[in-house]
Amino acid sequence: MKDRATPAAAGRLALVAVLATGCMLFAGPAAARESGFQAKGAYALVSKDVSGQRWAMTYDLESSAITGNVFPTDGGPPKFVVCDVVGTDAQGSVTADCSGADACTSCPCGNGFSLIGQVTLPGSFFESCDGSQGPAEEEETAFAGTPGGSGPATAAQVRESGFQWKGDYDLVSKDVSGERWAMTYDLASGVITGNVFPQDGGAPKFVVCDVRAIGGQGEVTADCSGADACTSCPCSAGWTGLGTVTLPGSFFESCDDGPVPTPTPTPSPGGDSVTCTSTVTVVEAISYDGTTIPDMSGVTIELGYPGSLSIPGIGSDPSVADRISNLTGVSNGLFQVADDDSRVSVGLVSLATPIPQGEFASVRFDCAPGTTVSTSQFTCSTVGSNSLGLEVTVGCGIALTSP
Repeated sequence: MKDRATPAAAGRLALVAVLATGCMLFAGPAAARESGFQAKGAYALVSKDVSGQRWAMTYDLESSAITGNVFPTDGGPPKFVVCDVVGTDAQGSVTADCSGADACTSCPCGNGFSLIGQVTLPGSFFESCDGSQGPAEEEETAFAGTPGGSGPATAAQVRESGFQWKGDYDLVSKDVSGERWAMTYDLASGVITGNVFPQDGGAPKFVVCDVRAIGGQGEVTADCSGADACTSCPCSAGWTGLGTVTLPGSFFESCDDGPVPTPTPTPSPGGDSVTCTSTVTVVEAISYDGTTIPDMSGVTIELGYPGSLSIPGIGSDPSVADRISNLTGVSNGLFQVADDDSRVSVGLVSLATPIPQGEFASVRFDCAPGTTVSTSQFTCSTVGSNSLGLEVTVGCGIALTSP
């Protein structure tokens, strides 16, 4: 069991590390907010809107526990739920004794869970792989009285991060590069599960990680897999390995961090343009205050590009990786890329030396000969963190070249 009295201050580097290994794989265009379901081994994972709130839940069939995050769909602080399943019936309905809590506001966390009562869920709640967009009427009824504060947040409220713990469960809800990560870490089984979905809508994704080592400072090393939501029954959406991720122990104890800022796009310098021969290369550069940030340790750039340009492949395919180069000179680190046919994500976490200012990465696109390409056609946004994992401000600029 971890020391609950240890203040958390280093969770931000974890966010960049996770983003570099998995979150970029899930990048996609905004769409209507969708429900979703997945299953892996003994775990059933669901992400649904119920009564104006997003429920991101994990059902562990082996331990008969349901855990997860609840938060208003348009902002405000998250809530957390832990349920012990006490029975099921022939129709698959699940009856559970549930407790709920607000997010921690200071360290050490007070573990302020209170009894909600007994909840009965239809079996379809954790098996909604038919692409349905909302809960059934009985699901709305089942969740009456669950934590929700004073009701759904107004659009003016800020989407807030949050953390809680109960027994062996650490629960966290954070925005990472415009996506909400709603995660449960089961210390007893050594498994991290959760939901990932765009802040402004679209289909959720799902993550399951097996913890394989815990370091002397509480850092967690885990082998992670990710999957899209199921769209039909039986579920056929497969899981893909995301690689090994190392998180500082503070990631699941970040009860004093406050909101994780959503990256704000930095305008690209205008006026630069080239005439395409067959390809055009975009050189991304970063800038920051080296006096106040001498230890830049993690940077992710998201580059939006026009439809006149393209890269062979999708996601983190080798054909995508072949088009993107690390220009920082940092070789002892984690460099990951992904493409969704409208946006390229490039992430670097340095394991030793600071990431220098200046040229960060180059991206080579295909284009029709004679096409004029200008920097004004691109958008560029950044996320950065220092060696303590704290979010820091990074500027982004681009330049164009054509052979």
